[in-house]
Amino acid sequence: MIEGRRGREYWPAALPADAAIPETTSWIDERLDGFSVKAPFRIKADMVTPLGVVVSGLTDADEKVMREARDALAERLGYRHPDHDDYTFHITLAYQLDWLPPEAEAIYLPALAEMKTLLDAFPEGIELDVPAFCVFDDMEEFRPLREIG
Repeated sequence: MIEGRRGREYWPAALPADAAIPETTSWIDERLDGFSVKAPFRIKADMVTPLGVVVSGLTDADEKVMREARDALAERLGYRHPDHDDYTFHITLAYQLDWLPPEAEAIYLPALAEMKTLLDAFPEGIELDVPAFCVFDDMEEFRPLREIG
């Protein structure tokens, strides 16, 4: 749970909004006991951006599993951000440190289109590992604390 997304109107009532990351991590981890995603799901790439891949369920059934899992987590944690229903599922590939110069479009837009074409070549969808609750010190390594699949 990101420090910048801790509004009192949606932050878990039982967790101080200024809780340190280790305290927040322990609090969440305890509440994940016994939680699992009800069924496996597959995803497809909807769009590739300079920052990552916007995804959705490969089928309506896959999308339902994903949304129900997100809803169940929100309920269990007492954390339902205002954009919960509209927030896209995504795989982040990069974090923007600075704006790309306009002349870079000629390089990255075709590369993004090529990446989308490559991802579309998987008609059975994109297979992921079991969902996991992860921690990180920086954006280079995400360490799983527990599987939640």
